[in-house]
Amino acid sequence: MDALTTDVNQLADKINQLVTQLENAPSELQDQFSDFLTQAKADVSLIQADLQEIDSMRLQLADYFAEDPKTFKLEECFSIMR
Repeated sequence: MDALTTDVNQLADKINQLVTQLENAPSELQDQFSDFLTQAKADVSLIQADLQEIDSMRLQLADYFAEDPKTFKLEECFSIMR
């Protein structure tokens, strides 16, 4: 989960950089890529919200199993239950 969260955050940063670069690009490029980048930003925002919800559920599971929320990992929990 940590790696996935890091990857998604890096992707969001790169999309924001592209949006900034696109503002200084010729209008032809702006027309061509603005819709794509707008949709990409929206999609990444949804993924980030989903990751936050998963982390909230992880904290609830840690509380339920009386585990330390700082060290509780979903991967370990699922591997034990398997």
